[in-house]
Amino acid sequence: MSRPKSQSVAARGNDTWRLTWELGADPATGKRRQKRETFHGTKAAATKRWRTVQAELDLNPTSLTPNPATLTTFWTQWIATLDPRQYSPNTLRQYQDAGRLHVLPRLGSLMLSQLTPMVIQQTLATLAQAPRHDGRPGTLSPTTIHRVAIILHTALAQAVEWDLLPANPCDRVKTPPAGHYQASIWDDATVQRFLRSTADDPYGIAYSLALYAGLRRGEILGLRWADIDWDARTLTLTQQRIRVKGTDGKYHDQFARLKSSHGYRTIACGSALMDSLRAQRDRQEKDRAAVGDDYDDHGLVCQTVTGRPVGLRHLNRAFARAMKRVGVPHIHLHELRHTHGTALFEAGVDLKTIADRMGHSQISTTARLYLHPSITPQEKAAELLDRQWSGEGPAVDGVRDKPGPDGHK
Repeated sequence: MSRPKSQSVAARGNDTWRLTWELGADPATGKRRQKRETFHGTKAAATKRWRTVQAELDLNPTSLTPNPATLTTFWTQWIATLDPRQYSPNTLRQYQDAGRLHVLPRLGSLMLSQLTPMVIQQTLATLAQAPRHDGRPGTLSPTTIHRVAIILHTALAQAVEWDLLPANPCDRVKTPPAGHYQASIWDDATVQRFLRSTADDPYGIAYSLALYAGLRRGEILGLRWADIDWDARTLTLTQQRIRVKGTDGKYHDQFARLKSSHGYRTIACGSALMDSLRAQRDRQEKDRAAVGDDYDDHGLVCQTVTGRPVGLRHLNRAFARAMKRVGVPHIHLHELRHTHGTALFEAGVDLKTIADRMGHSQISTTARLYLHPSITPQEKAAELLDRQWSGEGPAVDGVRDKPGPDGHK
């Protein structure tokens, strides 16, 4: 292949180049078509990039033909192909909201071929100054912007699979980091005090399931009596309760499949949790007798006095009232799950076991998000260094007497 023409690799600043490929005339209009790209680096690297793409174009002349579809048209088609059996209602809603609120108002009118890494990077940067859409003051959170970037990458990956784009421009975009979340957890004394004080509460079983089994809120409200194996002392998770925004713009609670395949898990229960489950079963029998024929039993471990499913927000409010009554530090209900994981870790339980109980596919997720060791182990570590470097213990010629790698002194 001959060297690229001078206008095919044109300087646009310090180590910035405009690459241009000729795609021939449009068969419908006869107009000239080109593919352009901005490249950052040396001229040699820019020329190499031009040659690589030109070689692909020589082999497949239609590989870089600009796709006439706008991002809005593609996004609508992509959303329509997502199988509800493979995605939770909340995930589908997040995809739709990301497009409707953030992506399409800014990029929707562009052709897919116009979605360059620079355009996408600049768009993500503008989101940092965008106002919230829930009416509250402030701008979009880093977590929201991070989620939008991930969803856009997912969408354009599908465009590549459908041969609408030669490559995913998001691959060369720096994804904004998600916001740092620091969970609050209770110490052992607070947990013991709270469990004792709420043992007879209508939703005391929910708090026990979060602390002793590490269940999520939706998993607690989806747990059925049929999922309890009394002989094996286990519970098996098969569904969850979620809150979904409907087409009417209002939120509704409904049952759904679990968050991931690892969410379908069996958890061993200790004596304390089994006792709480038995007490809850007895409590429901009293409710059934008191309500009579109007008792609408849904077979759930945690349900109202009339047998109906408990609302997700209702459980949150009940937990807030319980904390205020008992006089313990205020935390979110989900942070009882963090407390569960941290307590197991500090008790010496291995990370794989903790991840299995919590339904995580990767141990790194458990370690990064759900373990919050207290300062006590660090205090012990500091004391060990104090003793080690305070002159205690024999040392000869500046070398402390300790076993070597082979076990010999």
